[in-house]
Amino acid sequence: MKKYLIVFGFFFCLNCLGQEYKFDVFLEYQEQNDKRIRFFLFNTQNINYYFNGGSFYHGLSGKLFDLNKLLLHGYGLENLPSNELNFIYDGTVKIQHFKTNNSNYYFEKSSTLIDSLDKKIEIIVYKNIKKKRIIMKIDLILENSNFNNKNLILYFTHGIFLGDDFTTELGIPKQVKVEFMNGNKYTYNLTKKKTDFYLELIIPKQNE
Repeated sequence: MKKYLIVFGFFFCLNCLGQEYKFDVFLEYQEQNDKRIRFFLFNTQNINYYFNGGSFYHGLSGKLFDLNKLLLHGYGLENLPSNELNFIYDGTVKIQHFKTNNSNYYFEKSSTLIDSLDKKIEIIVYKNIKKKRIIMKIDLILENSNFNNKNLILYFTHGIFLGDDFTTELGIPKQVKVEFMNGNKYTYNLTKKKTDFYLELIIPKQNE
C-alpha cells in the first residue's frame, strides 16, 4: 500500500465557515493480518472528537466523529504527487446516538511495567459480574505519556466501553491486540507517530 503524509492545511468554504476542528496528534496503525493501514487524528485538549481515515474497500476515505454534537463528517482522501494527503469534505450526517453498550459488562484489568518507557495492559471483558462468559480479551502496550487513548481503544474494540465508566490508562498504544470470542483476532501495530504538527479542518456551515 502506498504510504501517505498528512497535508498541513485546512478545508474551508468562503462565506460559509462553520465548525472548526483542530488536531495535534497523528497516529498510524497497520493491522497484522490484512496489512491495511488506518490513521487517526486527535486533539490532546479535546477528546470530544477525532478523525479516522485509511484505505477501505471503496478507496481512501475518512470520518470525523463529533461525539459531543453527535455529528459524522465524511471525507474523501486523495494522495497528491507530493505524497501528501488532501482532505475533500463529503457531507455531514446527524445521528441519533453512537452505538452504545447497555449491558452489564464486567472488566478485569492488570498492568505490568515493561520498562521505563512502556507498560502492558491486559483487559478481560466478561458478560457480567458472575464472570462465567468472556466477551473479549484486550492486550495493550502503551508508551508512557499523558495521551488519552479512550477513543482509539473504542474504535479498535468496536465500542465495547461505550456507556460504561471504564477508563483505560493514559499512553499512546504501540500495539493493540483484540480477541473476540467468535475466534476473530486482530493485532494493530503503531507504524507512524507525529506529535509536533498542526491540522485544522473547517466544516461548511450547515443549513438549519
